[in-house]
Amino acid sequence: MRLHYCVLALPLVALTASVQARAPRAPGFADLFNGKDLSRWEGDPAFWSVQNGAITGRTTAAHPAPGNTFLVWKGGVVEDFELRLKFRIVADNPRGWANSGVQYRSRLIDSANWVVAGYQADLDLPGDYVGTLYEERGRGILARPRIERRPAIKPGEWNDYVIMVEGNRHRYYVNGQLTIDTVDLDATHAATSGIVALQLHAGPPMTVQFKEIRLKRLGQGAAVEWPVYGGGPESIRYSSLAQINRENVKHLTVAWTFDASDGVPSSELEVNPIVVHGVLYATTVSLNVVALNPATGELLWRFDPYNGRKVRGGGGRTRGLTYWSDVGGGDQRIFVGVQQFLYALDAKTGRPVPTFGAGGRVDMRDGLRPGENLMISLGTPGIVYKDLLIIGSRTAEGLPTPPGDVRAYDVKTGALRWTFHTIPRPGEFGYETWPKDAWTYSGAANNWTGMSLDARRGLVFVPTGSAADDYYGANRVGDDLFANSLIALNAQTGKRVWHFQFVRHDVWDRDLPAPPNLVTVRRDGRAIDAVAQVTKSGHLFVFERETGKPLFPIEYRSYPKSDVEGEVTADSQPLPLVPEPFTRQEVTETC
Repeated sequence: MRLHYCVLALPLVALTASVQARAPRAPGFADLFNGKDLSRWEGDPAFWSVQNGAITGRTTAAHPAPGNTFLVWKGGVVEDFELRLKFRIVADNPRGWANSGVQYRSRLIDSANWVVAGYQADLDLPGDYVGTLYEERGRGILARPRIERRPAIKPGEWNDYVIMVEGNRHRYYVNGQLTIDTVDLDATHAATSGIVALQLHAGPPMTVQFKEIRLKRLGQGAAVEWPVYGGGPESIRYSSLAQINRENVKHLTVAWTFDASDGVPSSELEVNPIVVHGVLYATTVSLNVVALNPATGELLWRFDPYNGRKVRGGGGRTRGLTYWSDVGGGDQRIFVGVQQFLYALDAKTGRPVPTFGAGGRVDMRDGLRPGENLMISLGTPGIVYKDLLIIGSRTAEGLPTPPGDVRAYDVKTGALRWTFHTIPRPGEFGYETWPKDAWTYSGAANNWTGMSLDARRGLVFVPTGSAADDYYGANRVGDDLFANSLIALNAQTGKRVWHFQFVRHDVWDRDLPAPPNLVTVRRDGRAIDAVAQVTKSGHLFVFERETGKPLFPIEYRSYPKSDVEGEVTADSQPLPLVPEPFTRQEVTETC
C-alpha cells in the first residue's frame, strides 16, 4: 500500500461512541496456540508435539524426562492477565500419578535444558494439587485449595482452567470452581512480570495436553499485538480480532494521525508497522524508525540514521522492521535495514546497541563476493529463528549488482552465522545450471519479498527473483538455479532441504512477488501442512512443507524460443493444473 505524502501513513481507527460492536465469544483474548503447530512455542521436541489439535507433552518408560521440562511461549512477558485453557492429563503408569502446570510471570533459567522458575498453576492426578499456586524452584506451595474448594477433575477428559492475576492477587478456577484467591505479600520474591510456559513433570510415564489457550492482558498491557511483519512468521496476515466487523466498519472514524513524510514532497511509504508490548514501531519516508503509543499516536522515540542530514529521495524504502527479545524480555531489539546497513536498536530507547556489529550496525555488503563492494539494501524485514536474524536483500535489476545471498546473523553480536548462495559457486548444488564463471559476475536472484518460517520444523522458506539482467540472459545461459525459486532451508544451518524453480532462465522479470503462505490443507481426510506460493502470472503452487512434493499436478509446457542473438531460453516452463489461475492468462483482439 502506497500512501502519498504519508500524512495518514499509520492509519489507526476507532468506533464512534454511538456504535456497539458485536462482542466476540471471548472479547479481548488472543490465541497463544494456533491448533496446528508449535511455531509460537519453544521447548524440547523430544517431549513436546502437537497431536489431534492439542499441545502434547509425553514421557514414556523408554524415554523418561531427566527433569521437569518446559514449553515456553515466545510472545514475550506478561504482567496482569487472564489466561483460559483446556487441559487433559493421563497417568500412563500403575501408580496413577501425573503432574504438570502452567507457568506465568516466570523466567527461563536454563535454555539448554528448558528449565523454568516462577509461579505455577498446578494440575495433577489423582487431583490432590490441582488448582494450587506453586513456585517452581522457589518457595514451593504458596496457596492450596481448602478441602471444600478442591475441584473434581475428569481424568483423561478435557477440563477448564482459568488463571487471573492482577498485581499480587492470584485467582484460579478449575472447571468453573474457584480454588484459590490469594495475595503474595512477599515483596522480596513476588514477581510482577515474566514468561508463560507449560510444564511436563519428571517421573513415571504420563501425558498432558493443552488446547484453546487464550490470553487477555489486563490494564496497560491489554493491547492485542502484531509482533511480526505480515502478522506472523507463517505470512498469512490474519488477525483474530473481532471488534471491527462488516456491520460497523462504516462507522469508523480517524482516531489519530502521524505524519511520516518527514517533509519529503510526493513521497510514498510501504511500511507494515508492528505492535509489540503496547508499542507501535514503524519507519518513515526518510527511514527514521519511530516508536509510537498505538492508542494516541504519541511519539515515544525516534531514531534518525542520517543524524538530521537531508538525503536525496528521502533515503529509500523499506516495508517494515523485525523485533526480537530474549526469553525473559530483558533484551529487546528492533532490526532495520537502512541503505547498506543493518541496525540493531534498543526497543525501549531507540539507541543503537553498541555490541551489535560495529557501533550497532553491520555492513551488508561485506562478504558477498570477493573483491566487490556493490550496493545492496534490505527492502523487506528479515525473520527471526531462535538467535538468528535471517535476511534477503534488494539488488539492482541490471549488472553490475551483487548476488542475492541469503544470510543469517547472530541477533546479539551481528556475526555472520551462515550464507546460502543463490548463485551457486563451484561444487555447490545448481552450479552446472549457470555458465562456469557466472558466480563471479552475475547478480540478483535475491529474496526481496520476505520469507516465511516454520519454527517447529526449523524450516525457512525463501522465494527469489530473477537473475540480472531481468530481460536479457545471453550472459547466463542455463536454467539459473536458484533464481525464480522457492527454497526450503534449514533455518539453523542454511542448508538446502528442497527447492522448486518456477521460471527457468527468466527473461520476463517473473520474480516471486510475495512470501509463501504456510497453510494446512485437508485432502482425503488428512490434514497436510503445506506451503502455498503465488506467482506474478496468477498461479498458485502448493507443496508439502517438509518434502516439497507438489499437492497438485504440475505440467511442463513448451514455449517459443527467443530470437534474440545469443539468447537461449528454456524449452519448457512449469504450470500447475489446479488450482486454476486467478488472473487473465491471455489477451486477444476481441477481449
